[in-house]
Amino acid sequence: MGLSNRILLIDEKGETLEALARDIEAVGFHVETASDGDKALELIELVSFDVAVLEAQAQATGGLETLARIKQSRPETEVIILTRCELADTAFAGMQGGAFDVLLKPCDSESLLERIRRAQEKKEISDRLKDG
Repeated sequence: MGLSNRILLIDEKGETLEALARDIEAVGFHVETASDGDKALELIELVSFDVAVLEAQAQATGGLETLARIKQSRPETEVIILTRCELADTAFAGMQGGAFDVLLKPCDSESLLERIRRAQEKKEISDRLKDG
């Protein structure tokens, strides 16, 4: 099946969205962005992404709901959550909800890219196992 190198960045505040998108595209990924969970879910219905990077803000329920809906709609999409340390419960709940990994903010682009590559490797292995 192979990887598409498609990454979805979801950030309700939009502060880091553009900078992260540029950094991720610079190493060869195709990046789509969404400013909220609803827009992200619309994109997920149309396009298959290898990895979604979801920024969990203080309204953590919305981020966790978006995670659950992504995993329901596209269980093969790996999800990485970005959160602040004061939202540790969100990180734990995210891992229980099927997130591939959680990164504490602020995180540098290199750390995020490493997690994206690992998530892609996991997805590729899962895809190969499904295809037999």
